[in-house]
Amino acid sequence: TLHNRLTAVVDRVLKDGAFAGEEDVVKSLRTLAGEIPHSQLKVPEPLETSSFDDSHACLSIIRLVNDEWARWVGDRQTGDWRLALPLISTEIYFYRRLLDATGYFRPGPNRFRDPYAGQKHAALDEAMRSP
Repeated sequence: TLHNRLTAVVDRVLKDGAFAGEEDVVKSLRTLAGEIPHSQLKVPEPLETSSFDDSHACLSIIRLVNDEWARWVGDRQTGDWRLALPLISTEIYFYRRLLDATGYFRPGPNRFRDPYAGQKHAALDEAMRSP
């Protein structure tokens, strides 16, 4: 089921250990797993804009993305994820929330840190060993 699959994604990120010792990230990931899919949709954390001055080319795009997520979620406040979203939208929403939970978009040590790096490296290592 969708619940099992998305929860398993969070479990794999936790098992990978990339965020071991980072209790705030671990707690955020566990909270996300607990929300799947029976909670109301939440607007993802806004992408951080304070490190850009008003002339930066990316700033208007970042603001547009933040506004679009708020509008998109606001249009779908109908109950749990399964009722509010088609499957592909559920996937997009979930993975965005997972990146928020790991601090991917926030300034700090986890900014742009790939939560799947360990899984990707393991898959590449396995592929290199196969004939």
